[in-house]
Amino acid sequence: MKRLLTATLGWLLVMSPALSLQAAPKPAPTPQTLTATGNTHGINYSWTASASAAGCTSSSTPACAGGYNLFIGSASGQESTTPVNSALITGLAYSWTPTTSPLGTTVCAVVQFQETISTLVLSSPNSTETCYTFPSAPAAPGAPAVAPF
Repeated sequence: MKRLLTATLGWLLVMSPALSLQAAPKPAPTPQTLTATGNTHGINYSWTASASAAGCTSSSTPACAGGYNLFIGSASGQESTTPVNSALITGLAYSWTPTTSPLGTTVCAVVQFQETISTLVLSSPNSTETCYTFPSAPAAPGAPAVAPF
């Protein structure tokens, strides 16, 4: 059975029965200020950066990389566990276009930072949720006015 110890520097130490120690860096800070700006066709999301918990850079050894996942749902607190992006988002913005007409619907989202160090994957907590309600479809126009002769 493994025992977990927390060191004063915030690293998690895992002690196996064979008394070998492994240090795992804590997850990166949560992305902040997630905003959503939409129109009748989709939503543009943006957020502020998270710092790498492991100090990842392009020349790090072992190799490490980071990016963001965006999770959306149809109501507050109902975000999917599968991100809408197929690969990590390397920038600080993402444009999402729904596959069906979104008019009159609400979409809520959170963003999460993820970094991979060799084979270890670390994920931050979710950002604060933001929701966007698409405008409703315009009312059908009335019958055209007929001008008298």
